[in-house]
Amino acid sequence: MTVAETARMHLLRLASEFGLTPAAEQRLAVAPGDDGDGLNPFAPDR
Repeated sequence: MTVAETARMHLLRLASEFGLTPAAEQRLAVAPGDDGDGLNPFAPDR
């Protein structure tokens, strides 16, 4: 097993422990945006 394969395996395991699965990512993609209150640096500008 190469270093890259080992790193990929560990990253996928870590992501699954935090609930980052393809299904969870799909829900995030369709979630409504932030209200832009300034506390979230990723909120859309209005």
